[in-house]
Amino acid sequence: MISFTELIPMKTALLLLISTYILFIGKSFSQSNCEVLVPNLIGQYEGGCKKGLASGEGIAIGIDQYNGKFKKGLPHGYGVYKWSTGEIYEGDWNKGVRHGIGKHMVQIEEDSLMTLQGIWENDTYKGEEDLEPKVFNRQSVDYYKFNRIGDGNSLKLTVYRNGVMNGNVTQLFVSTSSGKVRYSGGSFNIDAANFPLNCDVLYRTYDPIIGRISESKFKFVIPESGDWLVEVHNN
Repeated sequence: MISFTELIPMKTALLLLISTYILFIGKSFSQSNCEVLVPNLIGQYEGGCKKGLASGEGIAIGIDQYNGKFKKGLPHGYGVYKWSTGEIYEGDWNKGVRHGIGKHMVQIEEDSLMTLQGIWENDTYKGEEDLEPKVFNRQSVDYYKFNRIGDGNSLKLTVYRNGVMNGNVTQLFVSTSSGKVRYSGGSFNIDAANFPLNCDVLYRTYDPIIGRISESKFKFVIPESGDWLVEVHNN
């Protein structure tokens, strides 16, 4: 006969076994109901899920394989895609296609590898990457400076007048492609940025030449990751 003291650990073990089984079934159910929308990736999926679609970090294995970021069931962000042919792409994705900076590798022969590295746009290779910052628009800005001071993922922009920090800046605002923005007087910081980083800056300041408040605009992109200091000067 089994004593009461022997029954307690048996009951505990049984409950533990049932709980483990429920967790396993729940996990399998949630993953099997999380959809990947790329036909060649349909099969096995493990990772984040939102509203029934792959989202966040994940791994999908079908005819092809993908390991990286997803959004609404599609590769979106940084990821590595391996085709059944052996071709591999490492880089940026946008709504399921290669878009941004990336590297596509094709095995030509046993000891020969062809690589296309640079800028991709809507799944088409556009050419080698240009890492220099580019200014698309500036209004009421006399000159500017970009200075990469280290490896990281941040940016600080400061507005100057006559070589010193401009203390009369108002309504400073930046629209940025990524990162967290912190404002401080005539400057702002962007932390945890993803590169390429696009910024559209708008501010108002007193212009002594015309004797009134003027509006300044400065729109730019920085392709290369790093810690960046940007100076915008008004004379």
